Amino acid sequence: MLLRELISILDAHDVNIMLTITVQDFVKFLCVAADMAMRSEKSLRLTTLRRPIRYLAASLPPPIHQYLEVFWDASFNILKDCYINAQHHVKTHGIMTELDDGRLPIRIVDQSLFPPVEHCTKCSRTMRSSSLFGYLYDVDGCHTIEHFSLYCQPCLTNYYVSYSIYNKQRMFYTSSQGRDPKVFQVHTHYFMTHRLAHHFKMSQMLQQCSVFSIINLYNSTFMGARAPPLFTPLQSFFPQLSVEVCKDGMDIDTLIYNYSLRSQVLVVPAAGLDRVRYNEAKKQCSSWIAAEGTAHKNHSCSLYESGEVEDWESLQQADELDRAEESIRSGEERPSKKPTLARARTHNDQLAVAPCGVILARQTMFNSESPSAVKLFLLDTFPTSMLQVILYDSACKLLAHIYKSTAEERDRFTESIVAVDAFHFKSHKEDDCFCRKWTDPNLYPQLKKDGSWIFNSSAAEIANIWYGGFASICRNMTAIQYNFFLDEMLLQNYVATIHMRFNFTKMYTDVTNDLKQGAWLTDSQKLEFRLPNAPDVRATVELTSQFGRPDGF
Repeated sequence: MLLRELISILDAHDVNIMLTITVQDFVKFLCVAADMAMRSEKSLRLTTLRRPIRYLAASLPPPIHQYLEVFWDASFNILKDCYINAQHHVKTHGIMTELDDGRLPIRIVDQSLFPPVEHCTKCSRTMRSSSLFGYLYDVDGCHTIEHFSLYCQPCLTNYYVSYSIYNKQRMFYTSSQGRDPKVFQVHTHYFMTHRLAHHFKMSQMLQQCSVFSIINLYNSTFMGARAPPLFTPLQSFFPQLSVEVCKDGMDIDTLIYNYSLRSQVLVVPAAGLDRVRYNEAKKQCSSWIAAEGTAHKNHSCSLYESGEVEDWESLQQADELDRAEESIRSGEERPSKKPTLARARTHNDQLAVAPCGVILARQTMFNSESPSAVKLFLLDTFPTSMLQVILYDSACKLLAHIYKSTAEERDRFTESIVAVDAFHFKSHKEDDCFCRKWTDPNLYPQLKKDGSWIFNSSAAEIANIWYGGFASICRNMTAIQYNFFLDEMLLQNYVATIHMRFNFTKMYTDVTNDLKQGAWLTDSQKLEFRLPNAPDVRATVELTSQFGRPDGF
């Protein structure tokens, strides 16, 4: 159809169209209508009389609503010919080969990324701009990008997409400084979206996938015929997702979240290797959790009436690397100075599990799972108010040790029921008078209702099995990465468990936003429950122990 034919058709319908409608309005109509026709022509059986007017009106500006039927009638036969898949053409023709004279043609990339500032934040001068090509990893595949940086020569400051560099320090932007909420820079030529980093972490949390498995799955899905092109034949970086980019991307995403949660600026060295650049920041995150406890340690809910503390046999790893200069959490045992024939540098990880399956806390035991270590674990995890029901498979040994402790420590447990869980109690010796007299769960009628146990003992078993799945993933990790990784997995597990248990309609991103604002934590602390005939019973917890040091990144 010639343009004058289209104009004559429109003019024949309404002479006012030519005086009121702009070219931009009509082009917008053609773009929306052509895309809709390609997607739904057969399913909706579109004709000149069968028009999707409501959809077009919702998608287009108000000035052209009164002419939608006229536009549809005039252009219906050419709509499919007007459709252009722009993204496909960018992927196919955006990056062209060199010209005959050696010059590079203009590069059309999927996305251009810029720093959040235009002038130097220190002196307000205009800065020199430069750019590099790279790749952006997202849940829908790998995209070509061009990212720009600015340099202020008087201030000796570089501004990049996700951070600035000054005085050999890399400072990541905060939300108030204009940090991109969707994309962050991992390495020089590689970027990642926060939703992909979250997807990778959820894969690890739910499936215990190693980084090697994650990158193989991603590359096999997106890198075959769908792989983005190279910018030049001799470039030294490639679109395939690497182990380093995947691992560092997840770590940076976690660090940005933890620092923004506490209104802190993430600062790391600008020089050095990426594998050690973030170590101090990771140690800081672990120290926050060690000092404050996990964000969900006070979680309690009415989904189950109580919980249990079980101690499962630890899974020792015979080929673990030396974890020199262990980061000692407050209250745990010190590394043994005696020589050992095993390469394991820890004994087990102790878990405190709520009845609903939420892991309230974890603690690394270095030499043994002794009653003294378990006692200190409970005292440090719950410094203000002790749980009133503690179920533990060696509760008799724990209670005997508590009786021998200081008066101050004994007083912390005076309102607590310390008992062996019903499953493990069957294996305790019948002639153990202390166990039968003080830690028999049948002695506490408030733990039963209508003759049945009211706590869910399988919750700790399931949590323990899930936690044990990380044994192969964590093998050969450094102490810093080990604690940092498991703390993040517990947070992801907490959010996923609460989301599943209470059937929330919000997406995970909304839940994490609530967590960042603290609303989620406040609500969870209000969800207290009580055991029947047991006034003031706030929560029950189950202790489990797991591997010495849980395959390598």
